[in-house]
Amino acid sequence: MAFKKFKFIMSQCFSGSSLLRAHQNYDFMERVRVYGNTIDLGAKNGNYAYHQLISQEIDTDMTYSDLYPKAPNIIKVDFDKKLPLEDNSFDNILLFNVLEHVWNTENLLSECNRILIQGGTFYGAVPFLFRYHPDPTDYWRFTSDAIEKLLVKNNFKKIE
Repeated sequence: MAFKKFKFIMSQCFSGSSLLRAHQNYDFMERVRVYGNTIDLGAKNGNYAYHQLISQEIDTDMTYSDLYPKAPNIIKVDFDKKLPLEDNSFDNILLFNVLEHVWNTENLLSECNRILIQGGTFYGAVPFLFRYHPDPTDYWRFTSDAIEKLLVKNNFKKIE
């Protein structure tokens, strides 16, 4: 592990993040680059720490959504149903640590594909070895193989 990564992870842990969250935050900082219309699905109050870590171009217009919004600027959505959003309306979608809480995962991924513009970017993360954490429910743990199959089944391309 490079010293830069080690230093970042240690600082995150000393600031109260779990080791898992620290690694995830480092990945977000290194890999997530957004621009244009971007939606964060499952954003609660729109004030997660990772929002300060991801690279946002100056033209980024961030939309936040959640099943139980905790702020007035958050769009209420039910991830098990059709999202109340226009087709091809977002350049980027963020779906971090949400999929394990959604019963109808295929519907949510299909809806993500529907609202993502062609050539847009879908960023997602799910825990694997993690405790039960209902918010309000906790249904699944996915292997990388399962995630890849779900994404392919829902017409996502260039899966990394």
